[in-house]
Amino acid sequence: MPERSPGGVAGDVLGISWQVAVAVGVPLFAAAWLSQQVTQDTALQLVVVIAGLVVAGAGMYLVIRRYMAAHPVPPTTEAAREAGRRWDREIDERARKKEADQEIQ
Repeated sequence: MPERSPGGVAGDVLGISWQVAVAVGVPLFAAAWLSQQVTQDTALQLVVVIAGLVVAGAGMYLVIRRYMAAHPVPPTTEAAREAGRRWDREIDERARKKEADQEIQ
């Protein structure tokens, strides 16, 4: 596992939540305000709002890209893969037992 910052996961979530709010909220509010100021034509207002959504999407991409660069995901180990396989087998076994119990009743 990579080392966590002093704020830990809670600090990461809090920091990202503000970045998401700014990256999405500012372009959308600006687009909504601008669409009202520029024209009353519904089609043009829709174009301005869609442009705001595109800018918000680009902002989210940058936030996620920056977070992933700061917190790279290590490659999956064979032990983790085997643990996942054991968990899948356990879930399948429980489902088979449940089906068998339902058939008996």
